[in-house]
Amino acid sequence: MVRFATIEDAKLAVAAWGGAASSLIHLGDRGNSVFSFMNAHGKLQILRLTDPYFRSLTEVNAEIEFINRIFMAGVSVAKALPALSDEYTILIKCGVGNLICSSIAFAPGVEVLEGSPYWNSEFFCEWWRNLALIHHASQNFRFDAETPAFDFGNCCYHWFIADIAISLSTVRRKVNRDQIKQEFLSGYKKVRLLPPNLDALLDLFIRLRVVYVYLSRLHLWSHDRTLKQAQELELIKFRVHDKQGW
Repeated sequence: MVRFATIEDAKLAVAAWGGAASSLIHLGDRGNSVFSFMNAHGKLQILRLTDPYFRSLTEVNAEIEFINRIFMAGVSVAKALPALSDEYTILIKCGVGNLICSSIAFAPGVEVLEGSPYWNSEFFCEWWRNLALIHHASQNFRFDAETPAFDFGNCCYHWFIADIAISLSTVRRKVNRDQIKQEFLSGYKKVRLLPPNLDALLDLFIRLRVVYVYLSRLHLWSHDRTLKQAQELELIKFRVHDKQGW
């Protein structure tokens, strides 16, 4: 089971980035324990504490190198920030054991949800143009001479088409989903070409995502599962056997 950090653990970690412990705010626990804090320059910054069981030190370092590489390529992403020691990752002994600490810049903005004035064609197009820019900047990225490093949650070392399918899966239950899909793809195609068998690939990878989500929740809730969690597992399992794509 993934171990998460407490606010006391975060207070130990934030000192390595010169942050004010009193400014720490817990934002959530999903894979990483995430906190915001005020740095020495009076600006917001993000602190992450990661269980090595969930993601190894090598994987966290690979993620950081990848993020900073595409940031330098001009892609709009929040870059990783080094600690006062110039290290990007630090192992901290916490109440639950050793956790990997890292920090990224705070990205100002608003969460765009359906009903927001920003939830429109321009937003969809720009969202996916930026996704294509990430893919373009990362297509030749290698963390070392042999192993490609590309592990961001559900992407799980997959092809770029997995990113596309996962993004589309978030809107596939909406009434105007086909319109949104076309606007997404038009933004992406401004930067990168799409495969001619795109629809077949989307069906395959959306189904694969459902399987992954089921296995992920099964692992996450492997101990002391609540009734609500058990019911959600059954629902996801039904979707796996339903074999629906887009």
